[in-house]
Amino acid sequence: MILGAADELFTWDAAYITIFSQEDEGVTAVVTFDTIDGRRQEVPPPYASGTLTPTAKRAIAEGGLLILRDDGTATSEYSELIPFGDTTRRSASLMFAPIKKGEKPVGVLSVQSYTHGAYTQADLEMLQILADHCSGAIERTLAELKLRQSEAHLRLLTEQIPALLWTTDTELRFTQLFGTGFKFLNLDPQSLVGKSVRYFFQGDGFSSLHIAMHQRALQGESVAYETTHEHHIFDTFVEPLRDSGGEIIGCIGVAYDITQRKRAQEALSKFKLAIESTESTVIITDKDLRIEYVNRAFEKLTGYSKDEVIGKTPEIIMSGKHEKEFYDNLLKTIFSGKIFSDIIVDKKKSGELFYHDITITPLKDESGGIKGFIETGKDITERIQAEESLRRAHGELEKRVEERTRELIESNTLLKQEITERKRVEEELERSLSLLRATLESTTDGILAANRKGEIVNYNRNVIEMWEIPQSLIETRDFEKIQAFILNQIKSPERIRRIMKALEVQDDADSFNVLELKKGNIYECYSKPQRIGGRSVGRVWSFRDVTARKQFEEALVRSEAIYREAIENASGIPYRMYYGTEKGKLTHNYEFIGEGFESLFGFPPSELTLEKFEEITQETVILDPEAPPELSEYSEAFRRGEVSKFRVDFRIRTPGGAEKWVSDCSVPILDKKTGKVIGSLGILQDITQRKLMEERARIQQEQLIHADKMIALGTLVSGVAHEINNPNNFIMLNTPVLIETWESIEPILEEYYAENWDFLVGGLNYSEMRTHIPTLFSGILNGAKRIKDIVRELKDFVRQRPPELMEEVDINAVVKSALCLVENMIKKATKKFIVEYGAELPKIKGNFQRLEQVVINLLQNACQALPDTDKGIFVSTSYNPETSSIEVKVRDEGVGMPESILKHIFDPFFTTKRDSGGTGLGLSISANIINEHGGSLNLVSTPGEGTTATFTIPVKKK
Repeated sequence: MILGAADELFTWDAAYITIFSQEDEGVTAVVTFDTIDGRRQEVPPPYASGTLTPTAKRAIAEGGLLILRDDGTATSEYSELIPFGDTTRRSASLMFAPIKKGEKPVGVLSVQSYTHGAYTQADLEMLQILADHCSGAIERTLAELKLRQSEAHLRLLTEQIPALLWTTDTELRFTQLFGTGFKFLNLDPQSLVGKSVRYFFQGDGFSSLHIAMHQRALQGESVAYETTHEHHIFDTFVEPLRDSGGEIIGCIGVAYDITQRKRAQEALSKFKLAIESTESTVIITDKDLRIEYVNRAFEKLTGYSKDEVIGKTPEIIMSGKHEKEFYDNLLKTIFSGKIFSDIIVDKKKSGELFYHDITITPLKDESGGIKGFIETGKDITERIQAEESLRRAHGELEKRVEERTRELIESNTLLKQEITERKRVEEELERSLSLLRATLESTTDGILAANRKGEIVNYNRNVIEMWEIPQSLIETRDFEKIQAFILNQIKSPERIRRIMKALEVQDDADSFNVLELKKGNIYECYSKPQRIGGRSVGRVWSFRDVTARKQFEEALVRSEAIYREAIENASGIPYRMYYGTEKGKLTHNYEFIGEGFESLFGFPPSELTLEKFEEITQETVILDPEAPPELSEYSEAFRRGEVSKFRVDFRIRTPGGAEKWVSDCSVPILDKKTGKVIGSLGILQDITQRKLMEERARIQQEQLIHADKMIALGTLVSGVAHEINNPNNFIMLNTPVLIETWESIEPILEEYYAENWDFLVGGLNYSEMRTHIPTLFSGILNGAKRIKDIVRELKDFVRQRPPELMEEVDINAVVKSALCLVENMIKKATKKFIVEYGAELPKIKGNFQRLEQVVINLLQNACQALPDTDKGIFVSTSYNPETSSIEVKVRDEGVGMPESILKHIFDPFFTTKRDSGGTGLGLSISANIINEHGGSLNLVSTPGEGTTATFTIPVKKK
């Protein structure tokens, strides 16, 4: 448009418009034209190097420049004589005009002609006028460029979010979708734009839940819920989406994938349940053998509770029945990283001794270092005692046989007595053998006894079933053949064969081996010599199937290691509580509460009752989205076994007055017989710091969002302000012309009126219009001036100034600027508004825009506090010479505030207007701004009488 106007005014053969940056002296071409072969066309810019030519620099420095080439052929000093596109000829007439924004040069407008003497000084002045018109267009272009860059940056950020982010309109149709989470669900976000939320969740069992939550957001709620989609579990948050005027235009939602976290929690719960359910004792220690955990089986066996042993060493159950070398070997083995297994005599809390079959396994970290130990054990006292009884029975039998044999040799003459005695001995022996047979058949072990001649002298049914020995083979009683049959089933028969050969030589030696069968079973094999009269007469073999035990032990070692990691990383105060009834009322009896309770709650565990807990509780947050909404209903459902967990956050006030947040996470304790809930096992955690960090993060997020909005608003307002100013300037320029025109034609109309009486003008009688037209013109002119003032104030408000900028600020100008921006709000809120400006107030060092923001916040609060328009608002500025400070007061005759609210009024996110969209950030941010200026913000309020907000800022002496 500019170059077209130049063409009509004085024509041109070549022309360009460029933008110039003073910071880096960079040049950006806007448009470049040249006439080639008689046709005007756009060509590459002449500034390929990115810097201005000397002539253009001179024009920027000195002003408009006119160059008229002589007719001679001498080379000119100006490089611009050679045009940008057609290098076959030279320009004869050139004009350069700087483009400025205020006093700052921002570009160059140049036109050239191949005709000698084509331009005059008047043409140069007209070119300068056109250049002045370029500044607004260039400024809009720069603003649009920054806006596009800001939008691209925002889109880049949202597309990189590791979650699912979407927005909808009020009909719940998707408008935008971002985030890498869609990629993991194999979804194309762009394919969902325009489709309904109902369409997206139509195959989801929780469709009604999603729709209900989005509809609640459309009503102004902020909702959070947990849901499942395509086997993924998500924490989902939906907020109302509002336009700049606060109207809800849709929803904005975000969902985070928490599937892995949920699965880890479920696995940990199963591991813990397995450990607590096993009948084997479990002890977990640190690397210094300090006990960190024992299971229920340990407590039941030893009589010690967890609290009595935690922090102590396993020496608490040592009986002292073993030599020092035994314990030294145990420690040497486990500290070398090896597993130790043996039968040890331990002592219960009551002093009773018991045989403990233990296995101690070192727990190692990723680098191979020992970080602790896990001991599993089983009480085998009854088995040991049974074995000792069996040995005593065998010894007794051998002794009696020897005695009877000796008596027979010595008493040949007493044959009859000998026969009688022999029958008696045979009968007793038969009873003993019968008892032995019953013992052999009742044991779960497989027993096989052979004499030194290689004959099977005794066996039980279990050994036949364990080794699947054919009846025909066992009836041969040939130990060598049976041994070969057994060895054929073992994975490493040569090793066992060598051991058995060695036992033939060392016939008085005991033996123990673990046999791995080809079919996968694992047997423990015990072998002891059989003696009569101190002489070995054979050997007894005992086999025990330990397959299930070994598999369980391996699984237990793996699960214990994982559980051990979980326990080490866990924090909180554990407790166990059982339910009861007293006089028909449900009671809670705490069996134990871990350390740290008193430091968290401010009173000892002995004083804890349900009534006490309800008394200190100020607020509750139920974390289970599927739980009943009321805490009492949730608790009842938990006690009835209808929910599998209890997860609630409590805000408490301790007896000392401190406010804290406590997380309660517990699982039910079930009666083994009836399956009913009889209590709960849980952990109390102090989450006060986490809550404070969440609030702090939310504040920072709100501030970042506010900053981004202000940047975007500033860019938008700058462009809109120019768009408004252009037509408004036409109004301001043309209205005086219309007034002069009316004043010129009014006598003619008056004369016509006097001669012809009344006539219509614009649909009204002239007699009425002649009195109103001057008023109408005056109103138009005043309105245009007001538009100009509002645009100027709005541009000043959104102009981005660095927070640290400390300029000379007139506090009266700050208040006037703020009143201009909130004038409509004040008019709607009150009929009585009074401002008193202090005279000749000294200026202060500060940031005009941020102080203006404080005044606006205080005025908005005052307007919102008024119950009706008859109540007033009073604003004043003054100087206090005693404190050498500027004071600004905003007083309202509103509803006022009680002391309980007033003491929290500067807390971030504390608001009494949450339902109407209040965020609780205004006064918190205002107080921070005043503190940055070295001043203070104070509020005094009386319920029913109103509130006075006063901020003071010191005047620094020069």
